Amino acid sequence: KMEEMRSALRGKWVVVSGGSNALLSTMVFGNVIEPERFAEYLERDFVDVVWGADGTLRRLEMKRWSEIGLSDSNLGTRGPEHVEALDLHLGWAMHEEGATRLTYIREQFWQHTEQSLKAIHTGWRIKASAWSDTPVVFYSENGMWYLYCGVMGYDFCVREEIKNIGTEDTFVLYQHELDSLLGYAEEPCGSDRFECFLASASYDAWWDETNRQ
Repeated sequence: KMEEMRSALRGKWVVVSGGSNALLSTMVFGNVIEPERFAEYLERDFVDVVWGADGTLRRLEMKRWSEIGLSDSNLGTRGPEHVEALDLHLGWAMHEEGATRLTYIREQFWQHTEQSLKAIHTGWRIKASAWSDTPVVFYSENGMWYLYCGVMGYDFCVREEIKNIGTEDTFVLYQHELDSLLGYAEEPCGSDRFECFLASASYDAWWDETNRQ
């Protein structure tokens, strides 16, 4: 089974966008490609790994936002600078025929996922590189942070402008940002190059109970 999974990922660029659960998914993908590569939890905002066609590690980059020119303080309002920073750090990675690539981008909201998809799809450095023809598996899961900020109003919320806006307005915001992402995703995710998967946190019992209330 593991070899089948490894074979399915070989020669592809797997991009994972999301919070801590998405990071765990990234670690699972990485350990499928190279067993025990991620034996401990990664406290990073950006991870980029490339394996050669023979399975040998070629690149391992793990950074905080500050190390790629971004800050947590403006996480809720990022725009073109988010795309530019990702394109800059993803566009120059070494490529070889049959290489497998795994990228994790920490994000908690659909608007950030849209920015990352734009970087992978339209970043000029990426488009100018050999990675521009590599099949992409784009996977993102978001949901919990809308609750953390809009409904729960936790102190660690990274979007002050939506803190404690209430359940109804949080749902409207969630739907609006998801619709925007889906609208943008039609072109890349409808192409032969991209396979796209989106998930909320609906697998969580606490999330389901909150929604029922």
